[in-house]
Amino acid sequence: MTKLKIVDPPERSRLLDLADEWLEDVKINRRFRTFQSCEWPVKRVLIPFMEAEGIATPADFDQAAVNRLSNSLTDSSRAKPLSLESVRTYMRQCNIWLRWCAVRHGRDKAVTAKWQKPTRKEVTT
Repeated sequence: MTKLKIVDPPERSRLLDLADEWLEDVKINRRFRTFQSCEWPVKRVLIPFMEAEGIATPADFDQAAVNRLSNSLTDSSRAKPLSLESVRTYMRQCNIWLRWCAVRHGRDKAVTAKWQKPTRKEVTT
C-alpha cells in the first residue's frame, strides 16, 4: 500500500497577485475580449519574464529590463519571433499594468516601453 504525501502548492508570486487584482478591475469595467487582450501579455509574457530576471516588484522593472523584454520578443532565435506591431500591442497592455501598479503604490511614474510612431503606409490606387 502506498502512502500519499500532502505537498504544499507552490507559493504564488506577488506579481501574479497584483495582476489578478488589476484584471478583476478590468473584468468589471471592460468587455470580455478586452479582458483577454489584457491578460495574455501581462500574465503570459511580462510576469514570466520578470520572474526569470529576478524582478520581484513592478517598481524594480527598469528601462534596461523593458529593452531586454522587447528585444527578446523580436529575437530571430525564438521559435516564433513576433512582429514589431505584435510587440507594441503586448507592451501597450504591459504599460497599462505597470502604470496601474505605480498609481496603486503612490508613485508618480512607472517605467514604460516607448517606440517611434509607426510610419503611415501609402495606399496606391
